Amino acid sequence: SDDLCFRFECGEFLRASEVLTIHGHADVEEKEDNGDLILHPSESFAKLYRNKTTGSSKKGIGRKTQNINKNFVPLSTYTAPGEWVAVHCNGNLYLEECVNPPTIQRDRDGWRYEVVCESGVRIRKGPSFLADFTGSILQRSASILVNEQVIGDGETITWLRLKDGRGFINNIGEQGEIIAKKKTDKKNGGNDASYKLIARLFHPPEVSKSTR
Repeated sequence: SDDLCFRFECGEFLRASEVLTIHGHADVEEKEDNGDLILHPSESFAKLYRNKTTGSSKKGIGRKTQNINKNFVPLSTYTAPGEWVAVHCNGNLYLEECVNPPTIQRDRDGWRYEVVCESGVRIRKGPSFLADFTGSILQRSASILVNEQVIGDGETITWLRLKDGRGFINNIGEQGEIIAKKKTDKKNGGNDASYKLIARLFHPPEVSKSTR
């Protein structure tokens, strides 16, 4: 639907199938009267990846043909409707490319965690310490269901998406303290998946200070 919109929070990982960068007459360097350089950055947008069948497995197409076709993307995929997000525009950076993909595990039924930190934990809108707080706090001994676990490349912190949709919490604090523990290692039949994703969202004011 044209009225449908998505909101991605700071810290979330996205996978893109295409990146479009627009260069125009404004993408030139100018100098003010005092000699200071004025930069007019280009605009860049990423098309969100969608795993769709390309039709190479149609009945009657031989295996050899299928193997050849899978190496090529049909022209129709470039003109098909899709969802686009800004990488950078109007001088603001919204996405930062990831060199290595994160590990993302999902479970439809969820894992059970318990908050063990004495002071509890504040819920964030996204899986990042740069993400805004939601205003809600989980108190110690709170039992929660988590349907997504996100670990950035090289990180020891696991970000836990609350199954009820309230947001994310971290299992380990910034000082290394334990925040939440999994109550059981048994999963309820969900599927784990690791994805190669293009970028992680950042708030524009913070991105220049981040090393992520």
